[in-house]
Formats: sequence, structure tokens, C-alpha cells
Amino acid sequence: MYGESLEDGIQFLPPVEFKGYVTIETPENQNYSNANLSQLEPGNLKVGVYQDALDELNIDIDYGDYLGYYETEDRVRYYSVVNDGRVVSDNKHTYGGYKPFYRSIIAAPVNDGEFRGI
Repeated sequence: MYGESLEDGIQFLPPVEFKGYVTIETPENQNYSNANLSQLEPGNLKVGVYQDALDELNIDIDYGDYLGYYETEDRVRYYSVVNDGRVVSDNKHTYGGYKPFYRSIIAAPVNDGEFRGI
């Protein structure tokens, strides 16, 4: 840090709730190198959302943004966007291949200490 930010200077925008089609992928059991250590990681979050819905709320979702999803009534799991779903040339997400109308966003789970939310 070269004096760009002050201590506790990072600020997040207030959360915005939006509607989308949510799918949580099946978790993967991953092994580390040749060791017998393995860890079951939560699956990625996939969100399908219409571009009009995001435009109406005046929000945009970019790489690195955090998404929160309620796993239970009182527990929110946070995810970091790894694919913001911007597609400008396929027929599945655009009108005739030229105007985007739908985004398929993929986000990976983050550790509990990385983002606290509200």
C-alpha cells in the first residue's frame, strides 16, 4: 500500500436484492497434491438473471463482486463472482446475437473471514 487507502478505508456499497434463478452446484471433494488430505468445498453459485432486472435496479455485477445467498433463515453464505456472464455474441443470451438480455453469473464460495456482509 503506497498511501492509496487509509486503515478501514475500504467501503462497500449497500446491498441490493434482486431476483434470479439460483442453482448451487454439487460440492467437490478435492485432494491436495499427493497428500491424503482432502476437503469438501461448497459448490459454486450460478445465477440466471435478466439484464432488464439489473437495469431497473441500476446495478451491475462485475468480476470480484460479492453475492450473498441465504442458506437458512439466519445464515448467509457469501460468494465472489468469477464469471460475470457478459456475453455479447451467442443466441442463448442475446436477441439475434447482438443485444444481450440474459446473464448467467457464476460465483465461487469465499471463506467465512473474507467478507462479513452486514
